[in-house]
Amino acid sequence: MKKRRFAIVAFLLCACICLGVGYAALTDTLTINGDITVKPHNADFVVEFTEVKSSDKTTTAIQTDKTVANFSSTQLSAAGDTATAILEVQNKSTGYKAQMADFGYATSTPLTETYFTYKVEYVEETGVGVYSVIAAPLLGVNETCLVRVTVTLVTQPVEEIAYKFTLTATATAVTVA
Repeated sequence: MKKRRFAIVAFLLCACICLGVGYAALTDTLTINGDITVKPHNADFVVEFTEVKSSDKTTTAIQTDKTVANFSSTQLSAAGDTATAILEVQNKSTGYKAQMADFGYATSTPLTETYFTYKVEYVEETGVGVYSVIAAPLLGVNETCLVRVTVTLVTQPVEEIAYKFTLTATATAVTVA
């Protein structure tokens, strides 16, 4: 009986070993290696002027491509006169935030220091017609901000002068987390 039991245990043990060896011999491991390159979707990054919120002593209009606003005034004549426009800017991107930068000169003339000063600042409306200056904002998807442009006549001219200026700011795409 002992021999028979030993033979059965030995047989079962050999069968298990054979099954294990057979399974190992008849299996393979599959491996997937990958490499992904992701490119930005430039067509989705859109920041543009959407509205002229207010205009004082100016004619202000947004051009067709909505990345340029024209600011014009013929109503400044005495030192201290100001012309102001407030424009709305919107991040129309669906996959990016937009970090706005401060505005600076792209072109100017020597008339700047003699006759005019200009100021461009980001503002938020804190009451009806009341604005507070804010830092260049980070606009989330579909968020807006306001830009106030103020030109002040410093010196009263003795003859008519024309002054042209271009101010630019850059919006930088930031990935939405």
